[in-house]
Amino acid sequence: MKQNHYIYPAIFSYSTDGISVAFPDILGCFTSGKTQEEALKMAKEAMALHLIGLEQENFDIPAASSLKNLKTKANEATVLVDVWMPTFRQEMNSLSVNETLSIPRWLISPK
Repeated sequence: MKQNHYIYPAIFSYSTDGISVAFPDILGCFTSGKTQEEALKMAKEAMALHLIGLEQENFDIPAASSLKNLKTKANEATVLVDVWMPTFRQEMNSLSVNETLSIPRWLISPK
């Protein structure tokens, strides 16, 4: 069932070249950023796009894990990421699409 608001835990893994983000509950959803702010922004986008894909394909949306059940390493932190889906759905529905089409020759303006 589609919801308007989702909150999932994400694992932020810190390294010298940036921050990797993984969602334990959303298989295949990964992103990264150079700073915490960029990593969080990218995490929201990645999560929303992944969930929109699941919705469009009529797959079940997984339940979010409890924070107390997640284990992290020394270079990792658990972050709650939330998205307001109506905004992302509207953006996805208003994207332009490039299509190849044939038109009659008489519609082509002379050069």
